[in-house]
Amino acid sequence: MKDFGKAFGEAAYKVANKMGGTQSQGKCALAVGDALSMVMGENIARQYRGNAWTWISKVKMSNLWRFLKQSKDTTNLPAGSLVIWNKQPTHPYGHIEVADGNGHLCSDFVRSDKLALYRNNPDNIIPLIFVPAELQLQNVGDNLPAKVRVIASALNIREHAGMDAKVVGQYKKGDIVTIWAIETKNTTQWGKNSKGFFCLFNERESFVEHV
Repeated sequence: MKDFGKAFGEAAYKVANKMGGTQSQGKCALAVGDALSMVMGENIARQYRGNAWTWISKVKMSNLWRFLKQSKDTTNLPAGSLVIWNKQPTHPYGHIEVADGNGHLCSDFVRSDKLALYRNNPDNIIPLIFVPAELQLQNVGDNLPAKVRVIASALNIREHAGMDAKVVGQYKKGDIVTIWAIETKNTTQWGKNSKGFFCLFNERESFVEHV
């Protein structure tokens, strides 16, 4: 989905404001799941629902986000980024938030990204930060040729940019591919090289990542 991060950040802010305002309700994962459902539909959102800490393994396998860093610095994150704290004895469900791109972190309430989440963090849990996968591809066209890594299990190479085009080859997961040119059709972006055209991402998922 084009502009997924922006749409998800806006949805998360709306849900957080409605659910708790500036006060936690203890339902962070529910709120983030509801925001994702607003943007991607419940069929997608239900794949992630659970306690906050259980999102970690799911997001690591997701095509919607890419791992950025593990850091206490949660300021100035791109809209749609996820900040996830693992569980600990004093916070057995962990915590999950969405950056709205305007200085807020949103879950079942809204807070400033400049403030610490926990006053009591005895295990010194440092959050994992994931950014929307689309951000890793949006600037590739500004610096061609560019290299990307295939993250899909298989990626068809076609005669021209279109899912109805004849398949002339295939890349495997992990292959490093050079992009010479980019063509965008509706919500789908295609890369091109000497072998043909291959899909970079569509409205639902990304098939490659920056090297």
